[in-house]
Amino acid sequence: MVRTRLAIMCCIGLSGTAHSAPPLEVYGGLPGVELLSLSPAGDKYALVAVVGETRRLAVLSYDGQLLSAAAVGVAKVRDIRWAGADHLLVDIESTFKAPLMFSQDYELSTVINVDLVKRKATAIFSHMESVANAVFGLYGIARVKEHLYGYFGGISYERTGSGDYVFTHGYWDLYRVDLDTAETSREALGDESGRHWVVSPDGNVIARSEYSERAGQWRLYAGPGHGKPLLERTDPQGDIGIIGLGRNSGTVLVADDAGDQDVVEEVSLADGKSEELFGDSTVQGYLYDRDSMQLIGAMTQEEPRALFFDPALLARFKGARQAFPGLNVELISYGRHLDRLIVKTDGGTDSGTYWLVDIASGKAMPVARPYPMIKDADVGPTRRIHYVAGDGLGIEAILTLPPGHEAKNLPLVVMPHGGPIGINDEIGFDWWAQAYASRGYAVLQPNYRGSSGYGRAFRQAGFGQWGRKMQTDLSDGVAALAKDGIIDAKRVCIVGASYGGYAALAGVTLQKGVYRCAV
Repeated sequence: MVRTRLAIMCCIGLSGTAHSAPPLEVYGGLPGVELLSLSPAGDKYALVAVVGETRRLAVLSYDGQLLSAAAVGVAKVRDIRWAGADHLLVDIESTFKAPLMFSQDYELSTVINVDLVKRKATAIFSHMESVANAVFGLYGIARVKEHLYGYFGGISYERTGSGDYVFTHGYWDLYRVDLDTAETSREALGDESGRHWVVSPDGNVIARSEYSERAGQWRLYAGPGHGKPLLERTDPQGDIGIIGLGRNSGTVLVADDAGDQDVVEEVSLADGKSEELFGDSTVQGYLYDRDSMQLIGAMTQEEPRALFFDPALLARFKGARQAFPGLNVELISYGRHLDRLIVKTDGGTDSGTYWLVDIASGKAMPVARPYPMIKDADVGPTRRIHYVAGDGLGIEAILTLPPGHEAKNLPLVVMPHGGPIGINDEIGFDWWAQAYASRGYAVLQPNYRGSSGYGRAFRQAGFGQWGRKMQTDLSDGVAALAKDGIIDAKRVCIVGASYGGYAALAGVTLQKGVYRCAV
C-alpha cells in the first residue's frame, strides 16, 4: 500500500531534501497504539498496542502500573469499552470465508468479554450451540440485582428433528448475556425488518425500531412489542437509525440522514414528540453518562469540538483543551463527571500524543504516542489557507509543507478527502500527508464544497457538483498556490481514496493539463 501510494514521487520530480527523514515504513505502518478507554471511575485505562501486524490488549492503573495484558493477534480491533469496573468488551472483526455457493466473503464481528477479576476472556455466544458465533450490535449494559448484563444481537439457529442446529435466516434476535457467568437468554425476537432495540440501565427494552427495505419505511415503537408506531418515516436508502438513550429517561435518540439535512432528534417514548439537537453542528460521535447511559453531549467537527448540555462539563472539557495551546485536542475517553479524561494532541511538531488529564489536580501525563519514531523535527508544518473558488465561494484547505524547506517552487500533491458528506480535513498530523512532506512535497487537502464542518449551506452547495464545481474547487487551490510561488504548477499530482479516488480520476480526465499524474 505504501509503495503504491508513494510511487507518484518518480512522476513529478523529487525535491532535494536537506532533511533526513524517517523511513517511509514508519509513516505507512500501523500506529503503535490504536484505542484507549478510561474506566468509569477513572482509576484505570485500557489500550490496544500494535507490534508489527499483531495487537495486544493492555490494562493499566492510572499511575501506569500494568494490571493485565493479553494477545489479540492480527484480528481487527474496532472498539474497546468498559462494562462496569471489571469487564472490558472488545469488538473484533475478521473475514469469514463464505461457502462456494456465495459470491463473496464477509466481515463478521464478535465481542470478547474480558473479565479482569477472573483473568478470563470469552467470546460472546461462543458457548451457545443455538446462536451463531458473531455479534450484531450492542444494545445496552445493565446491572440488575447485582448481575451485570450485556444485550447483544445474535442470529439464532433453527433446530431440526435430529437435534442439530442449522442456519436458516440472516436476521438477529436480542439476547441478554450475564457478563460474569455467561448465562444467556433471548429477550426479544427479530425478523426480516432489521430490528434494533434500546435497553435502559435497569435492563428493560424501552424502544424498538424496524425498517422495511421493500416499502422504504422506518418505524419507531415504544417497548419491545408491536403496536402503533411512535414515529414513521419514508427512508428509501435506510439512512434513519435509532442511536441510544436521550438526555432524560423515557427518551431515545434518532439520527435521520434520509433528507437533504442530517438531523439528530430526541424522541419522547410517551407521545412521539421530537426535538432536534445539535442544530447545524456536524456530529462525529455521541457522549453518554458513564452510569445512566443518558446522552450528555456529542463530538462535533466544529469548535469547540464537543458540545455538552451541562455547562460544568463543557467548562471542564474546555479547560483540558486550554492546557495544550497551539495543538489540536481530541477527547478520546472520560470518567464519571469528566473528572479524568484521555485526550489526544497533535499538530505543530507533535505527531500525536495521548494524555491522561486529571481535572482536580490540573495535571496531564503523557501515556502513549502512535508514531514514536517520528520526532518533532520530522513533522512538516501544517496550516489553514483560504482561497476563492471560480464562482466566488470561499474555500478552506489544509497545507502541509516539507520540514526544513523553503516554501517556494515545491512539487505538490493534491489530496482530496473521501466521503464527501460528513467528512473534512483538519489541522493536525496526517500520516499520509506527512509521508509526502517528508520527501520534499507540499500537500494540499482542500475542504471543497460538500465538505462537512462549515454548515449546511456549504455542504448542500456540493449537491450535483461531482466532477463540476467540487472538482474545480481543487484546481482553484492549485492555481492559488502557484500564484503565490509556493508550488511549481508543472509538478502537481492528485491522489485520493473513496470520493478522493473519484476526484483523482476526474482530475486527469475532465481537467486536462492540471495534473501530471493521478493515484
